[in-house]
Amino acid sequence: MDFEGEQDEQDDDEEEWKSDTLAGSCVIRCRRLSGTTYFTKGKLNDIGHFIKDNEDVNVVYVNTILTSMQQKKLEKRFNDII
Repeated sequence: MDFEGEQDEQDDDEEEWKSDTLAGSCVIRCRRLSGTTYFTKGKLNDIGHFIKDNEDVNVVYVNTILTSMQQKKLEKRFNDII
């Protein structure tokens, strides 16, 4: 079995990951949660303005379990902003 090709792919992925840097982070308090997007409209607008004002943002990490529908709606909302 030859695993060298797989190792090369893993090394490429690792190098790509290392080239990205964490520019910043923030914690958002939510008093209420929305079933459709997890965040309320006000919080979505705040996050959207932050993304729009900071063009170097290319990843938004939400530290919770989202339903597939919530994830799709958030992706659509954030992609519409960009």
